[in-house]
This record gives sequence, structure tokens and C-alpha cells, in this order.
Amino acid sequence: MASYPYPTSYRTWPGPNSNTFTAWVGRAVPELRLKLPSTAIGKDFLPGAIADTTPSGTGVQLSLFGLTGLAVGWDEGIEVNRAARIAAAAHGGQVLMSGCTWALLKDDRPTGAELRDLGEHRLKDFPGPEHIYQVAIDGLPADFPALRALAATPSNPPLAATPTNLTNQLTRFIGRERELEETKARLLKARLLTISGAGGLGKTRLSIELAASVSDVFNAGVWFIELAGLSDRSLVPHAVATVVGLRESATTMWKNGRFLAP
Repeated sequence: MASYPYPTSYRTWPGPNSNTFTAWVGRAVPELRLKLPSTAIGKDFLPGAIADTTPSGTGVQLSLFGLTGLAVGWDEGIEVNRAARIAAAAHGGQVLMSGCTWALLKDDRPTGAELRDLGEHRLKDFPGPEHIYQVAIDGLPADFPALRALAATPSNPPLAATPTNLTNQLTRFIGRERELEETKARLLKARLLTISGAGGLGKTRLSIELAASVSDVFNAGVWFIELAGLSDRSLVPHAVATVVGLRESATTMWKNGRFLAP
């Protein structure tokens, strides 16, 4: 134990941490046949190397400072670093973290940062959904298109949730059930519904609850698009396109509020 290279160092992600130490013990004593779960943050942090045996001692492992890597072992099977898959689902400038990381950091959040619950998404090489959070940092862009998660296939069935960028609300929606039911009934009969009223009445919160309540009806996607900061109405189509993931190219363009293609 005295030869452990990080006796006084600790970092939640990507390591070294307690999982790094446990994995190091497994490599030092392969008879233990340790098998750490793929969600054990820090186990892939290799002390001073990019290649080593797996913690079980039954295979080999490659890792780049615990950020991305691959393990192949008799006990582990084929295991892809979870952080790399989550990073691949993000857009440029977007900061994501797994549910496991959020659980570790929720009592020690950095100042000037907000956590947004993006819900569950399917990632390549992982059989089940992964709960993903976005870190919104003051002064940096915080609105992005839907994550680059896996599309549904016969072997990878879709999640029950509709594609959306709606975030889970931290407080309960109480006392406005009648307004919610009325607006829902109106929305299902119209293509456009406008909710108006004085500032501070809760129009945005009602709209978010309304969108969430009809997500099973509009299963192609339900999106929240912030337009309050726009001063030029010509920018509205671009704001919509950014959130839903559309991009202008040489063959497609926005013109007069319409998305045009040859």
C-alpha cells in the first residue's frame, strides 16, 4: 500500500480518488479478481501510464488520464469509458456530466454554475439509458440543440420520453391545475397558442408544464426556445433552428421564416 502513487491526492473526476485506489489494489493483487462497475468514476485513472491490466487482472486497459479509454477483460468484457461517450453526445462548448458525477458533486457545486437535468439518453456501447446533466456556467452559452444520443433501432428501443430540452423543475407545480387543463385543451385544438399576461404571473412556468404534459402527443419533440433576449424578429428562425438542431448549409437556408431546401 505504501507504493500507491497518490497517497495525498484526491480529485472526484477523473481521479485519482477512492476508486482509483481500489483499482490499483486489484492490479497489485490480481488474485482478488476485483471487478469494479463501469460507473465507478476514477477507476480508469492509471497512475503514470496509458496502459495496464484491468482491475480484475484478467485483461488489458487503455486510458488517457481517465478521460477516455477502453478495457477488454475476461471479467470486464468490453468496456468503453463512460465519460468519452457522454462527451461525444455534447455540442461544442457544452459541459455535460453523468448522473453518478452529479450525485458526487451535488453538495459541493461550484459558484456561478447551474445544473440542468437533461433526462435519460442512450449512449453508444451502453445497454441502458444514462441520466445526463448540463453544467450552465455564468457568461457562457447555455442553450444547445438536443444531445447527440443514439437513434432508436430494433436492438436499441427508444426511451419512453419524447426528445426535448425541457429541464426538470426544482419546485412542484401547485394550485394551477385548472389553468393547465384549459391551456392543454386549447393547444390540442390549435396550431398556435399564445399565453399573455402581466410579468411575474408565471406564464413561462405554465408553458413548460403544458409542454411536458403533451409530450406523449407530440412525440417528434417538445422544445423550449428562449426569445426574450432577441431584439430583431429576423433572428427568430435562427433561434428556433439552433435549439432543434437545424443548420444552414450551401443547400438549405432560412428565408422569411421558412426553412428552404432544393
